[in-house]
Amino acid sequence: MKQKHNLYEFKATLKGSKTKIWRRYKIDGQHDMVYLADATMALFKMFPGVYLYALTYVRSSIIQTELRRLKRGANQEHKALAEMIMLALPTFDTKYLMPCDTEENLLEADLAPDDFTPGFVKLQDSGLKKDAELLLEYDFGDGWEVSIKVEKVEAIANTDMLPTEIIKGKGYGIIEDIGGTWGLNDYQESYEQGQVDPDIIDFFGGEEVDLTEFNLEDAIADVKDIADNQIYRLDFE
Repeated sequence: MKQKHNLYEFKATLKGSKTKIWRRYKIDGQHDMVYLADATMALFKMFPGVYLYALTYVRSSIIQTELRRLKRGANQEHKALAEMIMLALPTFDTKYLMPCDTEENLLEADLAPDDFTPGFVKLQDSGLKKDAELLLEYDFGDGWEVSIKVEKVEAIANTDMLPTEIIKGKGYGIIEDIGGTWGLNDYQESYEQGQVDPDIIDFFGGEEVDLTEFNLEDAIADVKDIADNQIYRLDFE
């Protein structure tokens, strides 16, 4: 008899970008947190192994949401109590250990492996529920941030791992080494004015990039490349 496992639907949004850049996709719960990070990076034109990155389960966001609901429906005494709790609320975030978190990198950041939850924890064992939020950080120099929200969790009776499904998206993604969202916003403004830096055009092989465009076929291929080339995981696990 086939056992049930979960299928997760996510919506990931690039934070700080004036151009709306987001992706909606489904990942089998038998995948782990490292795969979630890798697949999300691929969808935004970020590439594992190029820069350091981090994935955090923002558990405190769930508690904040519940307190806001209480505040809306409660009497004045309960509202005041909810406000006090929200102000004093400690952070219960869970940081996952990624392959780039080597002993050397952790030492430089004054961290240790014990500060993290193993990255090979499966999605369905992570406690993720609908409305849960994760934060993906990429290239700590440029400081890219992607908010990943769980939109649906579906139990499916199938022991086979389902392929990752890219449902929809908007916007191109990031441009490496452009200076984070500030540089990305500046690029789009220059693009709209027809004044893009020639060096950036050369970086893209002589063509300008329209940040408002999203290519579903490219996104599917990029995620497939990630799934097919996770050789480093043998050493990581």
